Amino acid sequence: MKKKKFIKCLSHFLIITEKLQDKEYETIFNEYISKGIECIKEIYNPNIINNERIEDLKSDEEEFLLYISKLENKITNENHYVKYLKKSFESISYYE
Repeated sequence: MKKKKFIKCLSHFLIITEKLQDKEYETIFNEYISKGIECIKEIYNPNIINNERIEDLKSDEEEFLLYISKLENKITNENHYVKYLKKSFESISYYE
């Protein structure tokens, strides 16, 4: 868990602070999303994630990752995909 959390934090830092080429950005962003989702799935009971109990999460970042994790299951339904994409962006305060 510590390694995943470290990789998630480092990836987040690099995305925000570094001037990355498109391919580098994509690789690091995908790693951030992957490790972030793994972390919230290890920390929280599946009931919290499945029922979107946002009030039980610790941060906007965890809310963002929860909604992004829901995108994985909604790709076949465009309306659900758009709904969770919008929720994920709205959850991060610097996107407001």
